[in-house]
Amino acid sequence: MPTRVRHLLGPPTSPIRLAAYPLGVAALWGVLALLDPTKTYHLAPVFLAAALPIAYRARTEGAVVSSTVLLLAAGGLALALAVTGLLAMSALLAGPSLLPRGGVVAESVLGAVAGGLLGAAIGLWPARGRQPSSAGKITP
Repeated sequence: MPTRVRHLLGPPTSPIRLAAYPLGVAALWGVLALLDPTKTYHLAPVFLAAALPIAYRARTEGAVVSSTVLLLAAGGLALALAVTGLLAMSALLAGPSLLPRGGVVAESVLGAVAGGLLGAAIGLWPARGRQPSSAGKITP
C-alpha cells in the first residue's frame, strides 16, 4: 500500500481501517443474497457481528481496553441486525433455516447474537506470548 494512502487511513486501529472488515462482510452477504435469495448463508451474520472486535484484537498488540472491545462487539451486532432487517424487508432471506421454528430471519438474529458474543470473547483474549496483567493482584 502506498505511503500516502496509509497515512490517510490512519493507524492500524483507526475506525476507517476497522470498519472495512464488517462492511466488506456485509457487502458480500448482500451481493450473495441478491444473486440467489433462496440460498441461506448461515454463518454470514456470525462473521459480520464478530468481524469488528476480532479485527481490533488482530491489529492491537498487547492489552486491549475491554470497554472498547465490548463497544465494538455491540456495534458489530447492531450492524448484523441491521443487515438482517434490510435483507428480510427486501425479501432476500428466502432460503431454508436450520431452526425448527422461526425461519431464516430468526436464525440470522441468533447467529448475529452468537457472533457478537464470540467476537467479544476473541477480542478480550490476551495477546499471544503475553500474560494477562497482574495489576491489582496481591503478591507475597
